[in-house]
Amino acid sequence: MSAARTRRLLLIVAAPALLAGPGRAAEVWTVETVGSGVIDVSLALDASGAARIAFSSRGQPAYAEHDGSAWTTDYLVPPPTPPPAGLGIAGTEIVFYVWPSLGFDPASNEPRIAYTRAENGQLWFTEHSPSGWSYQFLSYSAGPPSLVIDAAGIPHIAYSHYATGTVYAVRNGNTWSQEPIGVAGYPSSLCLDGSGNPRLALSSSSPNSDMLYAERGAGGWSSVAVDTAGNTGLYASLALDPWGESHLSYHDRTTHALRYAARSGGTWTVETVVSPVGDGCDNSLVMGPDGEPYIAFRESDSGELRFARRSGGGWSSELVVAGSGVGLGCSLALDSQGRPHIAYYDGSTGIGYATRSSVVFTGVGPAPAVHGWGIERLAPNPARPGEALELSLRMAEARSVELELLDATGRRVASRSVSGVGAGLQTLRWDPAVRRAGLYFLRARFGANESAVTRLAILR
Repeated sequence: MSAARTRRLLLIVAAPALLAGPGRAAEVWTVETVGSGVIDVSLALDASGAARIAFSSRGQPAYAEHDGSAWTTDYLVPPPTPPPAGLGIAGTEIVFYVWPSLGFDPASNEPRIAYTRAENGQLWFTEHSPSGWSYQFLSYSAGPPSLVIDAAGIPHIAYSHYATGTVYAVRNGNTWSQEPIGVAGYPSSLCLDGSGNPRLALSSSSPNSDMLYAERGAGGWSSVAVDTAGNTGLYASLALDPWGESHLSYHDRTTHALRYAARSGGTWTVETVVSPVGDGCDNSLVMGPDGEPYIAFRESDSGELRFARRSGGGWSSELVVAGSGVGLGCSLALDSQGRPHIAYYDGSTGIGYATRSSVVFTGVGPAPAVHGWGIERLAPNPARPGEALELSLRMAEARSVELELLDATGRRVASRSVSGVGAGLQTLRWDPAVRRAGLYFLRARFGANESAVTRLAILR
């Protein structure tokens, strides 16, 4: 590991003109330079809630973490080129840099990175262990990948292939199964729902791109066009709310707008977040504990990286940092305390990392009962990793209850079925055996149409 120089700035947003919505207090963002790198950046929080970053540097993937005093960067050594014969399909070479996507194994807390080498379109998966980095080759002629690690530690990757279109890959043991999903588009963001089914944000091909959404269910893959007005669906980011509904943020290049789409009951609604944002608007979407969307995005015209949130039916945004080429490849995460973290590329200084001085949501209390069903109490909250939980459930009548613990992306990490729960206020104990710190959602299903969700913070 080699230490990267660290630069700290305090950026005080004091002028009301810097805010896109009224009534917001001035915010302070702490900004650091992580190291030398380019364009695409991927941020994830580890089990302790610390930010880790994968990026492209020196023509190879790099992985950075903070040791408490400075950022250290591990420059991964790419395997020999070409990989063993018979793997993948040879394609044409293009300008060389790396597209990375970062995740963590939930048991070992070790990083996993999927990346494509743009010089030859080679898609690789690499994972870290105490003995170092190991590599697996997946395909030639691949586009940028999107990686998700499920609760069992299994990696899932979506990517585009020049011959077969969009491909969904899952590792089984030490081998990969890869299936074309039958949708003509370029995948930009992959999520897994509470049942482990993949969901994808895609943009269609030229002449004008559309915002597409695809998911796999019991009957296979299906897709829908979410937004077809103009040249849209670019830089798309997908996130799931605590109830498992899908949400999208993306760039509309025709109107130079940042757009947001939400699905409810199978119906999509689309709205403008900010306009204009210029010809390039990299963005990253996460969902808050009450289903609130938060977006980090780049305004190319003004040279600003901004942070947007929706509340009361309207959008507001605040400045994070400004500069030449700032905000490219931005990647956003929320920790269990409600504090946003953003990694991004800065054309002047390299890879940047920003955190906010104050939280964007507070409290982790249960939701009120609706029609006699609800979670009245959850304790302890916050909890420590591995700590058992005590729930007080409001039951309108005697029924079986399905308990689910979801992570901040909507992925189910633990579940338990309890039969014969009586009517009234009932107390249950459950140890979901979660070792990773972070923000979670505990959902109780009382039947086909009744459920309740509350948020749970697990601290390091």
